[in-house]
Amino acid sequence: MNVDTPGAAATNVEAQWRSWVEAHGVTDQYRGRAATAAIELGRTGASPAACAAAARLAGGIGDRGHRDQLRQELSFVEAMLADLGTPERYPDVSPAALAAIERRLRLRSEALRVAAATIFAPEPGQPATAAAEPRPVPGAQPVAPAPQPAAPVKPPRPPRPPLGPSLRQFASEHSILLLSYAGAFLLIVAVILFELYGVASLGAPFRFGAVLGLDLVFAAAGWACLRSRRLRVVGHTYVAIAALEAPLVFVAAYVFFALQQNGISVDLAQLVTGAACTCLYAALAIRLRSQAYGLLALLGLAVAWLGALDLANLGSWRGPATAVLVTVYAAIAFRSNRLRAIGNVFARFAVPFVHGAWLLAAGITLYDIATSVGWPTWIITGLLAIAGCGYLLYRLIGGGREGSFLAMGLLLLAWTSFLFGAR
Repeated sequence: MNVDTPGAAATNVEAQWRSWVEAHGVTDQYRGRAATAAIELGRTGASPAACAAAARLAGGIGDRGHRDQLRQELSFVEAMLADLGTPERYPDVSPAALAAIERRLRLRSEALRVAAATIFAPEPGQPATAAAEPRPVPGAQPVAPAPQPAAPVKPPRPPRPPLGPSLRQFASEHSILLLSYAGAFLLIVAVILFELYGVASLGAPFRFGAVLGLDLVFAAAGWACLRSRRLRVVGHTYVAIAALEAPLVFVAAYVFFALQQNGISVDLAQLVTGAACTCLYAALAIRLRSQAYGLLALLGLAVAWLGALDLANLGSWRGPATAVLVTVYAAIAFRSNRLRAIGNVFARFAVPFVHGAWLLAAGITLYDIATSVGWPTWIITGLLAIAGCGYLLYRLIGGGREGSFLAMGLLLLAWTSFLFGAR
């Protein structure tokens, strides 16, 4: 039932709601109140089911289910408002249109909140007076009592509004984006297969040029699309394809040119690839204000760090040196957001990397201990001390309470290991 049409259509809608409340058993003195509640809520764009629930509550025939129905639609509207508040969520819609939609949704949210909080209050009536008992008339036949009207049948509960868009609606609204993601996935798979099973007779320069050229084409196309408001969604997809293909370009260079046979070790290639991808993803994260690229930059940092440690040939000290990442990620988590140009593109996902760095360092140390002879007391002491100091810094600059327990526990174990090794 549409209640937003002007003029005669609005009058027709009001008449329909008044007929509706009369047909659903609302008493005469509350029909006006019930119809007004439905009409006023409908003017904000609420669903007919919500308007009907508001009319029932205002007319004294509602129950808890109708109140829950209004609250459910209120939750749906508030979720839409939260979605509108996400930056760059709808880049193709003008700010004026987004502001108008937000005002409309806020009016609907407030109307639903008021309707859900409605408590039926009967109007005060005249005090009932005891009717005088009629005196029997001699010779008169007794009059049979008039039959009582049947109680109105309780109508079925209207269906609840959907919690979100249906699968068909989601697919129709995001068809271009879904096709772009599917194409990106297939393209990356094709590049990987080309690197694994490419025709060797084509020559290394040609095969590497094909991978590099494809990456550069998508990067240029994505950057060009980002300059257009209408193609911004497609531009983000093209840039993501180019960014995800960047590590494959380094792999292609290492494999096609047989760099390992030319004296370039895997550790050096890992260091160069990880450092280059970290810089690329960090630049994209800052430029596009994307936390996804910030996550990739944090991963690239760990890859480059491990490559540098293997290149330095630290032996069993790889684990303690990896524990330095606890301090690095802690600083990124709670200090990078102080720079206005960076914001929180790295800080949001950096905290899990703090704990992941400690687990990685412990795992590397345990692996080195299992493959070595003897008990390396000083390596374990160094691992516990470095990780404990990292968690101490993590707690001091804003980390959670778990940082205190981990710092105290690790430093205590480090002191115990030191005393055990100094005997």
